[in-house]
Amino acid sequence: MNHLLFHLGEEQFAIAAKDIRAVLPLPHLEPLASAPKYVAGLLRFRGVLLPVVDLMELRGRGPSQRLMSTRVVLLKCEPPHQLAILAEKALEMIELEVASDLPPSIVGEARSWLVPRVYHGTMGLVEVVDWRSLLTEELLMLVGQNA
Repeated sequence: MNHLLFHLGEEQFAIAAKDIRAVLPLPHLEPLASAPKYVAGLLRFRGVLLPVVDLMELRGRGPSQRLMSTRVVLLKCEPPHQLAILAEKALEMIELEVASDLPPSIVGEARSWLVPRVYHGTMGLVEVVDWRSLLTEELLMLVGQNA
């Protein structure tokens, strides 16, 4: 299956191409003071405010770098839900094959936004983001309050 490859620091991650609505250069994000640190801000896209989740912050590694290759990835959510993520070095699509499932003890709750398996790609091992787990009630309420 085809995936968008990106990085969080030195680690490689991916999102299935079928789940991506658009990939945009890093635009201006509206700050959201009441949001958790992992919400980079709100993106106004076609008249709708979308929360942008910074996966580097979610991993506890500080904010994503604002590189020329940092992108905002808009995901195909069921209306009325909307979500985007920040992705560093998001420049290529790759074909992934399942390598092995990870035991729950390795995945853990802190990694609930990752699919519990590791994939083989042309660039080595890659973890796939389970972006649906990021659509928490807290995040949806924050966006609803600022629409």
